[in-house]
Amino acid sequence: MTKPSPKINFDHLSEQKSTTTKEKKKKKRKEQPIKTMNTREIRYERRTVANFLTFFFFSLFFGMAILLLIVNSRLGYLTKATSQEAIDTQAISQTIQEENTQLDRVKYESQSFLLLLFSYRPEEQARREREQRLQTYLGKNLSAGNLLLHSGKAEREVMDIVLVEAEKGSEDTYELLYRVTYEENGHTVTLGIKLMSAFIGDKFQVINVPSIMHIQENKGEATAVYRAKDYHTAGEVVPEEERKQIAAFLERFFDMYVSNDERLSLVSAVEGLGTGEFNQFTIENLVQIDEDTYAIQGTYTFQIENSQLTSFFDSQIKKNKESYFVEAFN
Repeated sequence: MTKPSPKINFDHLSEQKSTTTKEKKKKKRKEQPIKTMNTREIRYERRTVANFLTFFFFSLFFGMAILLLIVNSRLGYLTKATSQEAIDTQAISQTIQEENTQLDRVKYESQSFLLLLFSYRPEEQARREREQRLQTYLGKNLSAGNLLLHSGKAEREVMDIVLVEAEKGSEDTYELLYRVTYEENGHTVTLGIKLMSAFIGDKFQVINVPSIMHIQENKGEATAVYRAKDYHTAGEVVPEEERKQIAAFLERFFDMYVSNDERLSLVSAVEGLGTGEFNQFTIENLVQIDEDTYAIQGTYTFQIENSQLTSFFDSQIKKNKESYFVEAFN
């Protein structure tokens, strides 16, 4: 009995072969070596311009920061210094004002002292009262009996006391020079008196015996030259017709100005004299300095009782419709 020969399934083999082939292909793909980049092929480029710009901007930034710091510090210093200077200026101004006030007080007290010193009446009671009052002006160790003009038999009357010079000495001392004119026995006498005084504790004190000084009169030749044009305003020439209108207006103005007429405020911004009678005026210079504005210099004459006075004037007027208005006078 013969065995049957086995059947070969070619389809199955073909499928199996196909599957094996696919697996081999997959494996071959996975095993392919990965290409690596050769670092020697990387190309390096020098970036000189970029580096320079970076350095420049960083330097500029730090430079500006330092500059702002310096400026801020300097401004702070200047602000502080200005504040201190303002305080110092105010203190100095106050000190000067106090010194001027004190000097004015010294001048007044000195004049009162000299008036009492040179006024004299020979009666016993009057002499005692005079000495007592003089003593209130004197410092320690000084007495009225030590002063000049302390005795006499004739009456003296002071005519005039004029301050010639005043100078501040050390601390609160003052040296003053006066010209005193008095009349005695029908004779007029003028003397220069040097007075040493002090202002201590809000009190005026004479600290030395008054000295008689010679006051030299000014006999030298005059060196200053008067030129009327130096006091004339420069400007454009005014037409003759306009000059006549301005002259007519000034005629009315001076009449109201000298008498201080109540209508003066309608044509000017100045106060009038109030005493006197206007006589005449003369225009020395008349020019136009701006549109409808004129400058005028000249003289005017007026009379007070029996005295006739002449004064220089410097005025500025502005055209106001058909008339004028005085904006400034002297």
